[in-house]
Amino acid sequence: MNDAQAPYSEWLETAEAVGPTLREHAEENERLRRLAPVVVDTLHAHNLFSIFSPTEVGGANIGPDGHLETTAALTAHDGATGWCVMIGAHESAWLGSRLSEAGLERAFGASRWPVTAGQPFPGGEAQPVEGGWRISGRWGWGSGIHHADWVIAQAVLVDPSNGEDAKSSPPELITVAAPREQVVVEDTWHVLGMRGTGSNHYRLEDEFIAESLRLQSFEAPPLRGDGWVARPTLTFLCPAAYGIGLGLAERAVEEVTEIAASRVRLGARAPLAEREIFQRELGELVAATRAIRGHGLQLFRELADAPVRDVSDAVRMDDTARSAAAWATRTAESIIRIAHRAAGGDAVFLDHPLQRLLRDIQTASQHVVVSDNVFQRLGRHTLGLPVRPGL
Repeated sequence: MNDAQAPYSEWLETAEAVGPTLREHAEENERLRRLAPVVVDTLHAHNLFSIFSPTEVGGANIGPDGHLETTAALTAHDGATGWCVMIGAHESAWLGSRLSEAGLERAFGASRWPVTAGQPFPGGEAQPVEGGWRISGRWGWGSGIHHADWVIAQAVLVDPSNGEDAKSSPPELITVAAPREQVVVEDTWHVLGMRGTGSNHYRLEDEFIAESLRLQSFEAPPLRGDGWVARPTLTFLCPAAYGIGLGLAERAVEEVTEIAASRVRLGARAPLAEREIFQRELGELVAATRAIRGHGLQLFRELADAPVRDVSDAVRMDDTARSAAAWATRTAESIIRIAHRAAGGDAVFLDHPLQRLLRDIQTASQHVVVSDNVFQRLGRHTLGLPVRPGL
């Protein structure tokens, strides 16, 4: 059995085991605008940040089914926690698969699993110095940065010795893992939904980052790890992103079903559960959530076995995976809107789970991986037109 087929049932059992803790502290996450300490400790105690990393560094390297199902299960208990596990586990997998041996020893040498936050988009400049770089810049969307040990930062390499010729060539980018203690976290996460993720902006202010902490380019194969972790970068991210929408939708169906037996809307004579129009709506919601799960599992299994012979194969695979995740997110948003409307006026109050689910899915839908432009890209692939790499 290779890593792509590694069993993940134990991780689903773990997600269910931690569920009561996640639900109990969901409101605390919202209030703190970051994961509560007890939630972080619970995730560490059950090694949930290790599930996507290569086995060579002690990770589980579960396949795409596990990415999707485990993320969905955690998200159904609390959206912010599911999101933070998705980000932390993915980016720790990047460290495990793309750091040099020296960097690997430093990052994974602590007593507990290293959690990583940040984003690989250029937001700063790196000046070469002996043994590494001095990096300054500002980045956004640092989900989970408060409980992270390492923070991803991508910067443009600035080398004055290159002279005028450097201006006419594409800039060289480097991606590094910065120790969390060198990073300044800004208090910018005042947002609509996913409030508990703590996705603040962050800065490096002329900080020295050692050469050993540079990550292998995301366009190149990883230095270690096989199976799903070796898929093209955006494809690697997509099953868990897909699971976010699925988990939020399934929680919405759970909540509105529980409400239905006792909820009598103003002007109605019977509870929701006895109204035929609601019965039909609920049946459609259940069918839609099952369709989301079934489509995702089938598609990502196909992508796990699909060949990647060249850049065009990788681009097509990335866009296929992204379009599926974008579709799942938008379908989940529709499910949650219908459930929220059916629940009536109570659902507009901040202590109601359905209003938080609605805010969370609206915020999740803004992530670049599930942006609308991917449908145009998929259309171009279908028409046989050229599609550039990237987002």
